[in-house]
Amino acid sequence: MAQYINTLREVVDLLDTSRPFASSSPSNGLETEQEGWVAKNPQDPHFGDIHLYLYSAPDLWDPQTYTKGRFVSEFGFQSMANLLTWSYVSNASTDWNVSGDFLAHRQHKANGTQVVLAALQQKFLQPTGFPSAILSRVLNFSQQNFTETQQFFAAFIYLSQVNQAEVLRAEIEFYRSSANCQFDLDGKGMTMGALYWQLNDIWPTVSWSTIDFAGTRKYSHYMIQRVYQPETLVPIVYNVTDTLRVFYVNDQIPIGRGAADPCGLHPPSHSRARLRHSSLTKQSTTEGNRTLQITCFSYTNFTARARWLQQIPLAKLRAVRSSVLFACSHSE
Repeated sequence: MAQYINTLREVVDLLDTSRPFASSSPSNGLETEQEGWVAKNPQDPHFGDIHLYLYSAPDLWDPQTYTKGRFVSEFGFQSMANLLTWSYVSNASTDWNVSGDFLAHRQHKANGTQVVLAALQQKFLQPTGFPSAILSRVLNFSQQNFTETQQFFAAFIYLSQVNQAEVLRAEIEFYRSSANCQFDLDGKGMTMGALYWQLNDIWPTVSWSTIDFAGTRKYSHYMIQRVYQPETLVPIVYNVTDTLRVFYVNDQIPIGRGAADPCGLHPPSHSRARLRHSSLTKQSTTEGNRTLQITCFSYTNFTARARWLQQIPLAKLRAVRSSVLFACSHSE
């Protein structure tokens, strides 16, 4: 630690004066420095950056599962490499077994495969109960004589990738929706960055990567391309209050006095909003409507600039009782 802080930090600060020196990750920034470079709680979400891996959470597809941090520099969930990638280094007759020694050798997280299987049991049918028509279309079983164990292995690959994509979507959208101009009552919020772990692999395996060893993209890689778009809508249903909030995230907002207003103070597309709402909320048999209030706030001081009201049928929404935050730039 002494060599890293006393020697390396001085060299880095000398060569790069454009940014502060980070002693470690996770870190509490200046709080860590004040505590002698060894933070008492390096995972404190109020300062610096945090790492977050929630393998045993009840529902990793629910954005409310996650914790707001100032910067979330590492998070993710495992999935399998693609079937073709496995075929380069394995024997289908002896190695394509989820419980076998080959996969156990490739798995570098303790009980990692069991964690992935438990996550699939929450959201899907067992791989052996996966609809055969879909399975054969996805994996082309009609052209191959797969045993039941091999089919389970192939289905495990497919479903693990779908699950990983949905976990990353929920977590990334939650962090991006938390990059607003207000802190929670407990001081959490203003999440200004999220870096998932990890991009690729050094060998065919089950891991946190979104691109496997052969360079083949998993389903999650296509998902993160969408959720990391500069402009996106993030709907979150809060089960405790039976409330829907929709966050409009725009990372292309110009900063500075006199910047143009990208929102133009025009209401967002109704058809787009309805599509997002109906895809994420449960159906209701109750008649009547609810009022969706859309509020456009200043990007610089979070004061309301404009509001719109829209009637939403309960057949599509369980309830809508909170304002929807639309962060817009503010020309002064």
